[in-house]
Amino acid sequence: MYKLLIIILLLILVIYYFKNKEHFVSKEVFDDQTILITGGTRGLGFAIAKYFTRYDCKLLITGIQKDKMQYAVNILRKKNKNVEGYVLDLSDKKSINDFAKLIDKKKIDILINCAYKKSKRKELSSSNPGDIMSDLNVNISGTLYLNQKIIKNMRYYRNGKIFFISSPSSKAHDTLVYKSSDIISKHAIEKLTDLLAYENYKYKIGVCTIRVDTGIFSDSQIDTSKTNNKTLKKIYNKTNSIVSLFNTSPDDIVKFITPILKMPYHQINGKLYTTRMFDNNDNEALTKYVPQSQILLQKKLYSQTKYSKTPGNNDTYVNKQNPYAMSKSMENTLKKYNFSKRNKNFKTKNSNILAKHITSKLKLDKEQIVFFKNEHDCIKNVLKILVPKYNNIVTVFPLSERFHFITSEMKIDVKFTVFSVYDKTIQPKYKHIHNLINPKTKVVYLSNPNILTGQTLIKKDFEEYLNKVPDNIITIIDETYLDLVTDKTTFNSLKYLNENVLVIRSFSNLCAYEDLEVTYVLGSEKFIEIINDNNSRFNQISKLNQDLALTCFNDTKYKERIHKKLNKEKKRIYKKLESNDINYFPSNANYILIEPNKTQEQIIKDCENNNIIIEHENAYYDNYWSLPLGNSETNDRMVDLLSSKF
Repeated sequence: MYKLLIIILLLILVIYYFKNKEHFVSKEVFDDQTILITGGTRGLGFAIAKYFTRYDCKLLITGIQKDKMQYAVNILRKKNKNVEGYVLDLSDKKSINDFAKLIDKKKIDILINCAYKKSKRKELSSSNPGDIMSDLNVNISGTLYLNQKIIKNMRYYRNGKIFFISSPSSKAHDTLVYKSSDIISKHAIEKLTDLLAYENYKYKIGVCTIRVDTGIFSDSQIDTSKTNNKTLKKIYNKTNSIVSLFNTSPDDIVKFITPILKMPYHQINGKLYTTRMFDNNDNEALTKYVPQSQILLQKKLYSQTKYSKTPGNNDTYVNKQNPYAMSKSMENTLKKYNFSKRNKNFKTKNSNILAKHITSKLKLDKEQIVFFKNEHDCIKNVLKILVPKYNNIVTVFPLSERFHFITSEMKIDVKFTVFSVYDKTIQPKYKHIHNLINPKTKVVYLSNPNILTGQTLIKKDFEEYLNKVPDNIITIIDETYLDLVTDKTTFNSLKYLNENVLVIRSFSNLCAYEDLEVTYVLGSEKFIEIINDNNSRFNQISKLNQDLALTCFNDTKYKERIHKKLNKEKKRIYKKLESNDINYFPSNANYILIEPNKTQEQIIKDCENNNIIIEHENAYYDNYWSLPLGNSETNDRMVDLLSSKF
């Protein structure tokens, strides 16, 4: 008997849970929070307020008319008793001050700015200046003044989220469709968001704009809740269904914006969301990484090599690439190749043979790779997707000159961290990276091995950094020199591809063939899909480059031989540097960070006078700079020049 009662009780609990599942889940999101919605008596503000009544939270709404405000409060209290209504006129400074005093003791967790005064006329030239100023006084001045009061409250508690509502009028350049006051107000609101986001991030306050652009926004639906006549109710419902074909109701808009309202402050801060993003469930998960304005990609090819003397027939050219001759298999491929195929290009979509070979060996899915013609194209296009103009990336000083060119051209700000040095280990200073991240930071850019030091990342340090970095920041690891790493390391970048990490690799440094610059990006399927969609129409790799890359990739014996030669040569050079009292940091790659007695300019000049041309960049660490290795004879000559006094 007791067992039967227990089973019945359990069944009742299960049924109750599933009927109220949304309520149970929501407690983790908005439980015990205080949410303030301006303009909450009608339209989108009222629809958002209705959405929040399902949660166990305190709801504050404002309206300019007392009777409408009270009517809205009565409806909302049917589902949530913790609803308070306040009369607030944003055109009146005294009204704002009085309202701020009434809520002064309350901790405001979320502020949603829906109050807005609609314009009367479209054309700015013929509008009454008084009407325009009256509109702007509510939509900009009054809204800002109220937000300043609420921000003061949020700063005290060091917590909060602020949402501004915008519309497509913010993008308009004329008054053919949108009213002049709306264009000015919404554009100003979106710029206002940027400034407030930047100023309040350190107080753990997230500020963002939600642009409602999923159609004509209207609340012109007929309320049938009090209609008892069945025939009349049927007519009203049909009318509503016809109206919905041309308008988007506030309740539908709320469905689109609720995922944004649930995001933590650091994910929303400084962002501009559009409701179009959430038409697709897959896009919803990506918006915290890729700004909607960066969906379209443009491409421009540029490459640069720096040296101060043009190589002649008797000169030896030394750079950070493979210093030895290309493999026999590459030679044979070039000798036997039918160059009539050279003009045949392949789209960079990941279904080609090269993609299958690489992903199979790396134990990845073929949807996790995308190709580019060269490194420059790859870096530029990936950054163009992830980093809008006037935002920033954080990286380790120094950068390559190519990277400086790309970021300058794209108007991307670069913030530098420094190295953390312990004995002979030199690594990025991750703690400093965390301190540099602000609302405009979109990417942290690291290299493995480092482009200056040649040392690979340390697994433990990187994982500690990754655990602390905000989860809306993308980490890009540039591994274009990875093929020249001769030592076994514990760090494997492919382990982190599902943790907001993208990896860049290339064939250009190992194959010893100047024209093979095919570069590829590895990442999670969703990131690669975005890059592919923006890349495949423009960027193609030739049949020749694909075949050469396949030959290089499959020739593992050649790679092993090169690694043995480089490793042996590095150990020999270390001894020579030590015997000549030249300080250095051990390297995992084909270049060594050294501290010679001469300046870099003197050494470059001495080398050129001795028919050695070193490809160099203005990159250094204290008095150290990076020396690329050539063959044994060239290396001996370079070390002798480093140690000579004249």
